Amino acid sequence: MSITVNLKRITNLPGRYDRKVELSFRGFTHKTKILQCENEAVFNEHFRWPHYGKVIRDEMLSVSVYNSSKVFSNRLVGKLVISLQHVVSAGRVMLREPLTDKNYSLTDIYIELDVRYEPVEGTAGGWQSEEFLNYEDPDDSALVIRNAGFSEPGSKQALRPERLDRETRKLGRSLVKDGEEEGHDGDDDDDDDDYDVADIECANMTFTPILSRCRFLSKHELAATPKLQSFQVNVNVIEAQKLVGVNINPAVYVTVGEEKKHTVTQKSTNCPFFNENFLFEFQENQEVLFDKVIEISVVHKKTLAFMMTRIGTFKIDISTVYNQPDHRFYQKWAPLTDPKDTRTGIKGYVKCTMSVVAKGDAIGMPSIPPAGSQNDDIEKNLLLPKRMPVERPWAKFLVKIFKAEGLPSMNSGFMGSFSKMMGEKKVFIDPYVQVTFAGQQGETSVETDTNAPEWNEQISFIEQFPPLARRIKVQVLDDANIGDVALATHFLDLQQISDPTRNGFHPTFGPSWINLYGSPQNSVLRDVHRDLNEGLGQGIFYRGRMLLSLSVEVYSSPTAVVENKALAAVRNTFSKLTLKKKSKKSKEKKKKDKEVVQGRSGPGEEPEDRDSEVPGAVTVEVEEIHPLPENFLGEKEEFLLFASLFDVTMIDPSIGTKPVSFELSIGNYGKAAEVVVKSKKR
Repeated sequence: MSITVNLKRITNLPGRYDRKVELSFRGFTHKTKILQCENEAVFNEHFRWPHYGKVIRDEMLSVSVYNSSKVFSNRLVGKLVISLQHVVSAGRVMLREPLTDKNYSLTDIYIELDVRYEPVEGTAGGWQSEEFLNYEDPDDSALVIRNAGFSEPGSKQALRPERLDRETRKLGRSLVKDGEEEGHDGDDDDDDDDYDVADIECANMTFTPILSRCRFLSKHELAATPKLQSFQVNVNVIEAQKLVGVNINPAVYVTVGEEKKHTVTQKSTNCPFFNENFLFEFQENQEVLFDKVIEISVVHKKTLAFMMTRIGTFKIDISTVYNQPDHRFYQKWAPLTDPKDTRTGIKGYVKCTMSVVAKGDAIGMPSIPPAGSQNDDIEKNLLLPKRMPVERPWAKFLVKIFKAEGLPSMNSGFMGSFSKMMGEKKVFIDPYVQVTFAGQQGETSVETDTNAPEWNEQISFIEQFPPLARRIKVQVLDDANIGDVALATHFLDLQQISDPTRNGFHPTFGPSWINLYGSPQNSVLRDVHRDLNEGLGQGIFYRGRMLLSLSVEVYSSPTAVVENKALAAVRNTFSKLTLKKKSKKSKEKKKKDKEVVQGRSGPGEEPEDRDSEVPGAVTVEVEEIHPLPENFLGEKEEFLLFASLFDVTMIDPSIGTKPVSFELSIGNYGKAAEVVVKSKKR
């Protein structure tokens, strides 16, 4: 689709000045030529904004008229903001509207515009109105359609794409000719290059025609960080049933991300009634918010607040709730499990209503079930998505991190410039990998001064299967002194690497390379695209690759997940003997968890069972694994990429007058910036 504007003229202008008009849509601005006139300015200029995608009906087209000056700043004469809602539905709108001044008051200045909207028509793109010719055949049976991007069969005059295609093939073929072929094919001129029917294969290289339509990316679209949106997460805690324990004082804690709220405490009951509503408001990117976890915990409160004990917990991510009909679970029972002991089964149920609403979402009224059938069968009304089994066994999610290659050296800052002056090429990163899943987090060890680290470690998570979290976040970080810096982020979508059907398979991936993309900047300072390294938006620059795998082990019985104490003691002893360096955040977290455990069991006592700690400390384990065999990934082969750049359009006017260079690269090959590779210290 595209938006086309024909600026005709502006009347009733005051005085005699140099007039200029700026038209802005979706962050890209077109400017007219400067016209010196008095009361009337006749422009008759066409402007077009190509854009592929869904049109949001509340978008605006802004038209600003200025008195231009070479000495002083431009003075705004008037402005017109046009809503495209009617243009999208009608297809074409001709306007003669008055401009408004800086106080939004109507003026006597009128502007005449012709605005057209051209939707997408099929995969080849939308036809422009100028491409339809009222040419009739002698038999009046067809309408001739001219498309400048494609050649007409039997045309006597060769079109420009055909000529460029032949020149490209000729130049590319000359790069792969050896000495014998040059002597043999010296007489071949243009005859061998005149191919336009099928693809050409020569010396294991493929040449394809360039007759295609390309997508134009506006300045706003390119490397744009996703916009912040307003979301409301609403949790209505109604009641609880079948809570385990004797003479308990239950209270419900609701946690969404970092925010926590709780109900009042009910005294001496296993079936408390609350009917309390909690509203959480967020101004977040959708991708960030949907990975947050909604956690409902029931605790038994004692006389002292810090002595309360957890009865059970239920966790679900916001993405799962938002993907439900009407973006809600209405009066469903959340089953509670104890993350400290996976053998005990269900600890009770909490009846609640969850909803996630974004700004602009339509809110429908839920269908209220009959009063007599609401509490008939709890197990048939659980807070689970459709087609998810009621019995969810425990499973171990194994994420194996082997190694990485081509990570950015981060040597473009002050220290990098200083090292280059000293004649030393140094890598300024200490990389490690952080994996986050269902509110749990694990980290590998830290490799020092290398952008090709080898970890060979496994991070395992204990979670019920199928999980109520959709994505696993894998992030490569630099263990910096001031603060950890994200180098790149990748997400593993469990729905894309699994098949829930009868003859399907559990989430399985790799071992395979994952290409990492993010910001083009090789330094932290003045990096305007640093959000791309955090996984916000689509990365525009290659930042290395990582070799990893994912597998899931589902336990057939709940007791199978618990190891015997002798094996656990051996594993803890082995983990203490390891000499691998841990990140600063990992050390602080481990120290904090140790203080919490000592505070609960006394300063001079060790806890009897390591599995009684908080869930985040026991369900995430980091172990060393054997590296992959040398020939497992296959042999590396050499390839040649050749491309020709003929035309470039839609360049930002701010850099259009400066020297512009283009870079074509695959991975780190072809990059203009110097890539420093330093192997791991032995």
